[in-house]
Amino acid sequence: MEDDSISLESLLKRSDEMASLPQIYHKINEMLENPDSTPKEISQTIQMDPFIAAKVLKTVNSAFYGFPQQIASIEQAVTLLGRNPLNQLLSTAIITGMLARVRCHGFNMREFWEHSVLTGLISKFLLLNLASRDEAEPLFLSGLMHDIGRLLMAHHSTMLCNKVSELMQNDSNTVIDSESQVLGFNHSIVGAQLLLKWHLPPLLVACAEFHHRPEKSENCRREVRIVSIANRLSHIDEASLENEIDDALAGSDGWEKVGADRAQWLEACQQARYQLNETMDTFGF
Repeated sequence: MEDDSISLESLLKRSDEMASLPQIYHKINEMLENPDSTPKEISQTIQMDPFIAAKVLKTVNSAFYGFPQQIASIEQAVTLLGRNPLNQLLSTAIITGMLARVRCHGFNMREFWEHSVLTGLISKFLLLNLASRDEAEPLFLSGLMHDIGRLLMAHHSTMLCNKVSELMQNDSNTVIDSESQVLGFNHSIVGAQLLLKWHLPPLLVACAEFHHRPEKSENCRREVRIVSIANRLSHIDEASLENEIDDALAGSDGWEKVGADRAQWLEACQQARYQLNETMDTFGF
């Protein structure tokens, strides 16, 4: 449905037309947070939804996670992974399974997801060089979801999104300024409000809201900076990376505060590019 105007409130009210988290997602999260729940009980709950169970097994056996042995059952995955890594895997599998089915007429979904997946992969690989896997894994989903507001806006009205694009081309405005001029709000606010509506973790909300202005983030500022820089670097094509990465980093306020040097950012970008297509296939984008 195309409207020539939309309020933030009405856009969020209609977000279920695009996608909504299945109830089983919240039920599994509650079980993972309950120390009395057993691996068998958790695996039985996951298997209540065959689509999610299949998605979890496909994800855990992909190069994205890189386990040395084949994991043959949900119960084995629950036992091997532990609660925090399992929570990340389930969130990633369920959310990507939900979003991969979204279609927006006149909107380049392949391009959108390539950018989002690259941002997530760069963020994850960069933090893997600086911290533990448990700390790095949440950054993939944070990077993947940083532009979710754009998807909701496009799902509502590609016409309004085209107006934003025209304004950017004609007036050389930033995307945030152009969206604010056309709509009265921008995709960062839309994304943050949508993730709050879905009751997703504060890190995802902060990265969605502040990836264009990480210095404004009061929480998770280092992680938001990483996603913000990864967002910028993901726009550089592979052939130009060596020549353009210095300018991209220089244009990212506070990039040195992350604690990574040029070589680590370059390596993260190269790793992300190498794993992009397989990750897109794993999550069905």
